[in-house]
Amino acid sequence: LWAFMWLESATVPADSAQNPGRTISRATLFGTGLVAMVYLFTTIVLFGLIPAPILAQSPAPFVDAAILIFGTWVGPVIGICILISIYGGLNGWVLMQGQVPHSMAQEGLFPKVFAQESADGTPLFALVFSSVAASILMFLTLDNTLAKRIEMVVEVGAVMTIFAYLFSCLSTYVLFRKPINTPYARFTPALHVAILGGALYSLFAIYGAELRTLLYVGVGFMVGIPFYLWGRRDAAK
Repeated sequence: LWAFMWLESATVPADSAQNPGRTISRATLFGTGLVAMVYLFTTIVLFGLIPAPILAQSPAPFVDAAILIFGTWVGPVIGICILISIYGGLNGWVLMQGQVPHSMAQEGLFPKVFAQESADGTPLFALVFSSVAASILMFLTLDNTLAKRIEMVVEVGAVMTIFAYLFSCLSTYVLFRKPINTPYARFTPALHVAILGGALYSLFAIYGAELRTLLYVGVGFMVGIPFYLWGRRDAAK
């Protein structure tokens, strides 16, 4: 699920986008559709070239597939391309991890200190704090190897995001009780189906998580409660 999450990330920089109602929706739909097609076709190629038992044990399946097609010389080339992709994705996530608490602070859901910006509008404190917190999280897991620690962080992040999806689905009923000046602020049968379907799928995905992962998620939510209370106190001043 981790690879298909965060499609809602395009909404985070809405304040900085021109015509966000149109730009953000198109970016979300086009980006999600494009990535889904890439994942689909690459997965088909992998399963067509490499037997499933071998594929399950492969640490670098795309490299193995490229070697089968072009020969051993292409292995390092594909490895370099994957590293470039990883660093590009990392840059995007670093920017995102600063924007999310920054936006929450602006809405009064996080301490005001996270809303601080540098001279050029960069949420400097939020970026530094989120980066340090993510680094500390890597060493708080009980696994011995770095790969296992990364795997645990991915699992915890995925389950926490699923909880966010679940709460978003359920909160729609509360949100639509308020007067909202938008043509989309009305309940339709299709919207009911989407809300219930999303909530049921989220519950199903949470049910499939390991108990240890759920314990980490619970601790993570409890750690966030003081920040939320701090933010609400700042907003009340």
